[in-house]
Amino acid sequence: MVSYVVPRKPQITLMQRRNRLKWCYDHLNWSIDDWSNIIFSDESNFEVINRKNRMYIRRFHNDRTRFERSQR
Repeated sequence: MVSYVVPRKPQITLMQRRNRLKWCYDHLNWSIDDWSNIIFSDESNFEVINRKNRMYIRRFHNDRTRFERSQR
């Protein structure tokens, strides 16, 4: 076994999922002119949780996605 950083699960709530889905449906039929007024920035880094305190675990290579081995 090798030492790995514990994978983190996304911190998204049910309400956030619903709001995102609603936003998608609300903007589904926008025209190109509507979208031309929007500025997208794809190089933003947001750190909600301090990731400097990494936790390590011992696991097999193919064992990454097991629920009990993830950190919420």
